[in-house]
Order: sequence, then structure tokens, then C-alpha cells
Amino acid sequence: MKKIARVIAALLCGVLLMSAIGMMHGCDDKKPTLKVWAANVDVEMTKGFVKDFLDKNPDFGYRITVATQGENEAATTLKNAPDDAADVVHIPHDQIGILTQGTGFIHEIPAESDAYKQIMAENTQSVIDVAGKDGKLYGFPTMTETYLLYYNKSMFDADDVKSFEKMFEKALTLNVGNDFAAFGLKYDDGFYAGMFNLATDNYLYKDNNVQNVSFATDEGVAAAEFIRDMNGVKRARHVATSSDAATQFKAGSLGSFVSGPWDKNAFEEALGDNFAVAALPTFTVTVNGEQKTFSPKAFLNAKLYVVNKATKDSRAAIKLAQYLSSKEVQLSRYAQKGYLPVNAELADDPAIAQDGFVQAVLGQMQNAIPQPNIAEMGNRWYKPQAGQGKFKVIFDNKDGVASDAAKIRAILTEMESYLKTGKEGDAAASSQSL
Repeated sequence: MKKIARVIAALLCGVLLMSAIGMMHGCDDKKPTLKVWAANVDVEMTKGFVKDFLDKNPDFGYRITVATQGENEAATTLKNAPDDAADVVHIPHDQIGILTQGTGFIHEIPAESDAYKQIMAENTQSVIDVAGKDGKLYGFPTMTETYLLYYNKSMFDADDVKSFEKMFEKALTLNVGNDFAAFGLKYDDGFYAGMFNLATDNYLYKDNNVQNVSFATDEGVAAAEFIRDMNGVKRARHVATSSDAATQFKAGSLGSFVSGPWDKNAFEEALGDNFAVAALPTFTVTVNGEQKTFSPKAFLNAKLYVVNKATKDSRAAIKLAQYLSSKEVQLSRYAQKGYLPVNAELADDPAIAQDGFVQAVLGQMQNAIPQPNIAEMGNRWYKPQAGQGKFKVIFDNKDGVASDAAKIRAILTEMESYLKTGKEGDAAASSQSL
């Protein structure tokens, strides 16, 4: 009997061993898959977070893949093809409006869930507000961000970058070629280019009201004239991408550029010991004979994970999103990329608050406005008829289209009309005929 027992035990051990090997090599391949979308610059970092999650949750039951998807287009892509989209998607908060249209494209986070309670306990009310809509919570907040000025401190000192006028004056004294620009901006991107007009008495979808739009005021015209006049040798240039900016920083042909924390590592590498950051410089314009100085108003964003309504397993996707937005992961995001946590406890951490880069971001946040989270932001503002095109038209001033105040006012009036109605009407026709 003992011999038979030993044989049976050996056989069982063999079966268990083969089973274990099979699990190690084959079971993962047979598991269903959940997909996460991340910005290209964050894919590798996100893969690390996913690995940590799976290590801590060995019985999760899903393989997880991480794919690249531009965050600014994530909502539109998910909305247009939800069955092909990721289960867990990282977006700026202003895209909540697009994804909650009609019957919605993302899961509400149930009020009775642990995830809901965690979000409510760990975040400030302002963050909670932008993570939801109409009293419902949809997003798992991960970080807050705005943009600021990156600059070459061998060309400009901390006093120079307090105003555009000082920067442009200093640029004329630098021993640089005609290919040099003191300032670079994505003038065709409303996320950035609207900062001059919004610095004045103008506003965009104030209080999330689609009719609360103003650009064609006297102050707005003066700000647009400043954009037009920036164009020129040693002053400003349109820089299409952050990669282009990094290349130009490294070549010494660009003195400063506006972007957010997501570009910090690339610009540090490009500028080396000359890397520096600051809040956006002021600019001075003349309005009805009176000089006025304004500080550009950056957009303030919270970023968050949302769960695709078409996911095969909402509970699993919610569990994953909850981990990816956890305090632990937020701290790692900060350590790796300088992304500012939204977790209230981390935001008060002295080690984070005393970081020079974080201080610059926080300084700019004092003069930033939360992006409206209504659908019209994606459907109208980020279109060529508005923020994603008209400021570039003014900056280029091709064929004198922005050569005087009347023409600029017509462009801004056209923009106002489109932002309120979504239609190109009489204002557009009159502008095109100028």
C-alpha cells in the first residue's frame, strides 16, 4: 500500500508540475484581454504600473495590454468606435462632456462602490467637480496640470522672462543668427494660443454655458494684435510639435517654448544645464489709448481614467482604473515625470511642494482657468474655425488678413459666432471677404 501511495503521489506531483508549467507559459495567452490607452510619452511608464497591478492581483483573470492613444483625441475615438476602443482610457477632464452625451460612452462610478468612496475621500472638491457631470462621477483623477514657460537660462535670466517685452528686448542683444526665435508656441492649438485673449476680459464657455463666449472686445482685439506683432525674426515662431521644440532648443535656435509637465524630461535633456522654467510672461497692449498689462491665462486640466461603457467587464476595468489612479501610482508619476498629484495628501507633501519645478507649475496655476468640460470644447473650440485655427491665421497675417483692428475684430466675431452656434454664419462670410 505504501508503494502504491508513493506512486500515486509521484504521479500527482508530475501532473501538478506540468499544470504549473502550462499556467506559466500558456494560461496568460488564453485569458481575455483588457486594454489601456495612454499618451505616447507615458506608455512605458503605464506598462510598469500594469505589471505592478498584476503582481499584486495574481487572480485578476485578464491579460492587460497598453496601447498609444493621443489623449486629446481619445474621447472622439472612443465615441466613434467604442467596441474597438480601450477598456480604460486616460483623458483630460474637458472630454467628459463628449463622453456623456446622449446615453453616454463611459461608465458612471457607482456611489456605493469602494472606488467612489476612495475618490471622494482623497480629492479636493474642485477635482471631484471636473471628474463628474450633472451630479454623477465618471473619472478616476490622476494628476493636475497646466502649462508654463520652458526657457534657456543662458539666454534669459529670471527677470527677463517676467515679460515678453523684456524677452524680446534681450533677444536683440544675443549673438544669434536670423534663424533664432526668442519664443515658440503652437499657434494652431487652442489649448495654448487662446491664453492671450483669455488673459483680458474675454471668456470661453464661462460657467459651462455655451452662450457665454467673448473674444471680440477692445481688449480682445488688442491681445490679437499682440499675437500678430509677435511674428518676426528673433521674436516668435510657430513650433508645430514638442519634438520640434526640443530639437530647436538643442540647436540653440529657440529661446523659450510653452508646454506642460509632460515635456519636462525631453526639454531637460535638450537644454542640459541651461534648463529653466517659469510662469508665463506678462504682455502689455494699448486699449483705447491706455496701456494695460495682462498675464496670459493657461488652461488648467485634471487628467483622469474613465471606463469604456462597451468593456466586457466593468468591475474588472473599474478595479484597474482605481489602481492606476491610486496614491501610490500618483507618487510614482510625480517621481518619474514630475506630474503633479491630485491626491490631497500628496499635494501637501513638503518634498513635492518644495520642488522647484512644482513651484513653477503651482505659480502658473494661480493664473489659470479650468477647461470647461462641455462637449462643445471638443466639437467647436478644438476646430479650425475657432481655437485650433484662427489664432494661427492672426499670427501668420497672410495677405494682410489681420493687418488692422477691423479685420481682427471680424475674425474674432466669426469665432464667437461659431463657438455659440457651431455654424459658420454671416460673420464668417464677412471675414472671408476682407
